[in-house]
Amino acid sequence: MSDTGSYFTASPTGTITVASDGAVRVLLLAGEIDNAVVADYRATTASATDTGVTVVDASRVTFINSSGLSLLMEQTKAGRDSGQRIELRGASRRMRQLLEMTGLETYFTLTTPPPDAAGRQ
Repeated sequence: MSDTGSYFTASPTGTITVASDGAVRVLLLAGEIDNAVVADYRATTASATDTGVTVVDASRVTFINSSGLSLLMEQTKAGRDSGQRIELRGASRRMRQLLEMTGLETYFTLTTPPPDAAGRQ
């Protein structure tokens, strides 16, 4: 996956990165995706609030709150508006439950992440 032209924010608790995988825009989330992490990301990417993300990799998320869910919806809006199904990779059981409770699971196709070079998912 290329990080050319990507947007990145990091805090002691979590990271948000938008990267390109060919023509596909991927939102990579890791750690705690909370108000502070999302606010930092929005401040860093003020001119890029809609990047046309069609894949979200949540396999490294340990916590996500409503600010994180709001960011998911913002970042995937262009894809959803054009009729694309958004792939959500590696969401934990807790994250899937949160999506179900809020009715947001219908916007995503849940998948497992592809294995890394060592064969781990």
